[in-house]
Amino acid sequence: MLIKIKQAILVIGDIALLYAALFLMIFVRYGVINRFYTDAHLVPFSIVFILWVAIFYISGLYDLRTVKNRFGTAQQLMIAAISSLVVSMIAFYLIPSFNIAPKRNLVIFSFIFFVFSYGWRELFTLWAKTPQRKVLMVGSSKESDAMNEYLFGNPQLGYKVSFQISDVENTTSEYFSEILDKYDIDTIIISPEAEHSQKILEDIYKNLPRGIEVMDFTSAYELFYKKVPLSSIHYLWVSTNISKSQRIYETIKRPLEILSSLILLIILSPLILLAAIGIKLTSKGPAFYTQPRVGRKQKTFTIYKFRTMIDGAHKEGPDWTEINDPRITGFGKFLRFTHFDEVPQLFNVLRGTMSFVGPRPESLPLVESFRKKIPYYDARHLIKPGVTGWAQVNYKPSASIEEAYEKLQYDLYYIKERSFTLDFLIVLKTMKMFLFNY
Repeated sequence: MLIKIKQAILVIGDIALLYAALFLMIFVRYGVINRFYTDAHLVPFSIVFILWVAIFYISGLYDLRTVKNRFGTAQQLMIAAISSLVVSMIAFYLIPSFNIAPKRNLVIFSFIFFVFSYGWRELFTLWAKTPQRKVLMVGSSKESDAMNEYLFGNPQLGYKVSFQISDVENTTSEYFSEILDKYDIDTIIISPEAEHSQKILEDIYKNLPRGIEVMDFTSAYELFYKKVPLSSIHYLWVSTNISKSQRIYETIKRPLEILSSLILLIILSPLILLAAIGIKLTSKGPAFYTQPRVGRKQKTFTIYKFRTMIDGAHKEGPDWTEINDPRITGFGKFLRFTHFDEVPQLFNVLRGTMSFVGPRPESLPLVESFRKKIPYYDARHLIKPGVTGWAQVNYKPSASIEEAYEKLQYDLYYIKERSFTLDFLIVLKTMKMFLFNY
């Protein structure tokens, strides 16, 4: 909750500064702030402000993990401000009913807002780096020790491990209460091995009247890392958390996907035709690549993509792509760089074998291999696979068992938390990958 509150404060601060920069721009430009100039600018700029906030999100400026890096923040802010300026100019010229000449006004506004926003982020960082929650870590393990280090390195998240109880079984009730008092503990995080200690759990229960927040390790891990810790969950957790039905969400989502995929296919049809021609002219073989993939309920379906490798490449090498893979064609590199090779999957969305957002589908040989080596792997097949997904926008493409293990943690988080809001955020992050290729 604290992390979401901080993110909300950051967004609200930007919105307030957008309007402050607008009024200052009017004063700088016209020497006066009156109703005539305010009415002329307020509605059109309010519309483009929505684009500014969206672009700022796409640029990662509302990710608390980045606010501690002063140089990185300035660089991200500069890129986002320039991108927003360009998009705003296009919007003003496409909507002539706004009746204002935007070029000089937007440049002045953008400069003012950049200064305001950078100063706001400097102040926010100073405040955010002061931890508001003092944490008692109960138990010691590789995972809990790593979380301790993570929170120490990311104070802007608002949590600081003030004390860690390593010897759970030999900790007396009196000593436990003394620690809570001495370090003024606000939050208790219970590491996996401590969850089996009846004694320490009773001590925690007895101290609930203090108003202390108590989190099991899995919940804390999800909060801080936005993924599920495979090493700390069990079959019961998977069965009760991942299998939950979302009927309203699924019922509304399908008609929206049909409409959206149709619109996108119509809009992109000229580019799809050009890409197909480019593939045929630069390499032998079909323009489209098809392959059986494993989808919902472990059923196989045919995925459609633009071919980016030499014809028959998967017969000569692994299913996953390696760095500097010699099988990728010259034009294929361009398609992969722009991510346009994924566009034919809109046909999969239209047919209902895929969603816009979900776990990325893998080939049957890879799935069979992952099942044997990665626990709970088939849980990702409880929902439709997606053109993009939470794992795709948070982690690199997998090229090993270890990387597939990491991506599954993100997939399970998405399945557990899936919603229209999370889908929208994933789409925005995907747009970031298309625009900035990272």
